[in-house]
Amino acid sequence: MTAFANQKSTLAKSAEQIFISAGFRNWKKSREAFSRHQNSKAHLIALNTEAHIHDSIRIKLCSPSARAEEAARLALLQIVGAVRYLSKQGLALRGHSNKEGNFQNYLKDKAEDDPNLASWLKREQPHTSPKNRKQDTKHYR
Repeated sequence: MTAFANQKSTLAKSAEQIFISAGFRNWKKSREAFSRHQNSKAHLIALNTEAHIHDSIRIKLCSPSARAEEAARLALLQIVGAVRYLSKQGLALRGHSNKEGNFQNYLKDKAEDDPNLASWLKREQPHTSPKNRKQDTKHYR
């Protein structure tokens, strides 16, 4: 990125100041001037620099933390969907123990087809705790 900035600063000194700082005034010859500027080295470097700025933003957005957030969001949608489905069916979420209820079995079945959900369920599970499930069911009755 610094190489582009260095090229930009040296070309800005030698390029037509009309398009950089002074402003354009001769509108009768505007087409010729714009064509000349569009093919100038300063303009091409400016376009290239702008493209690299957008690439660096895209790379930052696709960072591991952004991917982890997306995985968590998708898993949470599956969990909320399970609570909604079981609540609409009038089925109990818990069984005799936390590990044998309809909720856990439903999520296990969904996880067979969804590797993201399967890996999420192997983690510590605050969103699937009985306390949170009780709060969630209030919204779907």
